[in-house]
Amino acid sequence: MRRLLLIILGVVVVLGGFAAFDSMFTLHQTKQALVLQFGRYVATIQEAGLHFKVPFLQGIEIFDKRILDLDPPAQEVILADQKRINVDAFVRYKIVDPLEFKKKAVTQTNFQQVFGAKLNAAVRSEVGKILLGDMLSDKRDDVMALITQQMKSQAPDFGIEVVDVRIGRTDLPQAASQSVYNRMRSQRVAQAAQLRAEGAEIKAKIQAEADRDRTIILALAERTAQILRGEGEGKKTNILNCLINSQGNVLLGGEPIAIKDINREIRRRLAKNDKLIISVKAHEKTKYGDYVAVIDQLKRANATRISIADSES
Repeated sequence: MRRLLLIILGVVVVLGGFAAFDSMFTLHQTKQALVLQFGRYVATIQEAGLHFKVPFLQGIEIFDKRILDLDPPAQEVILADQKRINVDAFVRYKIVDPLEFKKKAVTQTNFQQVFGAKLNAAVRSEVGKILLGDMLSDKRDDVMALITQQMKSQAPDFGIEVVDVRIGRTDLPQAASQSVYNRMRSQRVAQAAQLRAEGAEIKAKIQAEADRDRTIILALAERTAQILRGEGEGKKTNILNCLINSQGNVLLGGEPIAIKDINREIRRRLAKNDKLIISVKAHEKTKYGDYVAVIDQLKRANATRISIADSES
């Protein structure tokens, strides 16, 4: 009998422990809960900490208080100009009324599908009213404002608050992207061909100018060379060689001449060329008297440009 009582007491203690454990639950500050009794609503608990419920009869369902993301799959939208684009939109929201959320959405997965469909419908409605170019202009912000307004107006029915609505990305469909790529590629090829043609034209122009400058430079160089040669020849004709050998014989301009006739011949030549230079060169064995006689004849002829060359051996 005593053993039976101990067994009964042990069972009661165990059941009491289970009951005490089941009657308590803790909520994190990022969570909120619905207390349900046989599936019927009893209370909403949003404060963090330790809470109690009727053990075994009541249960709880936890919901997040943080901002959550709803990102349905991208959809293809037909714009007002009949062009097609892929639009990827998303919503950021938080659950403010867990009871309404449970009534309307039932489960988180079901909410994602239902509210995601409403988001896509709003995107199709508003984006479909604009042109492709408007998606790249300030009208994009106006469209976002209209979509946000629609989603916020429907949010209370689901017990949520819409924090933000955004169009994350807009892309052309694969076929349209390929078409745009091909068109851009054709434009780039045509542009490259045009640049090559312009480059060839510029190259030919530069080459022609270089050839012309080369011809001008060569012509000027040839002209200068001719002038210099002429001046050289002129300077050469201004020099008259007067050679005296060892016997006192004189060659004037390569022609033999008597010393006494040098005066007359030099005067005649100076009358024709007043820039005449007489280069006197004597042999090392030439008598001094013959050398002085030649110089005297030159001075009598009023020759002022007399050059004395080194004696020949």
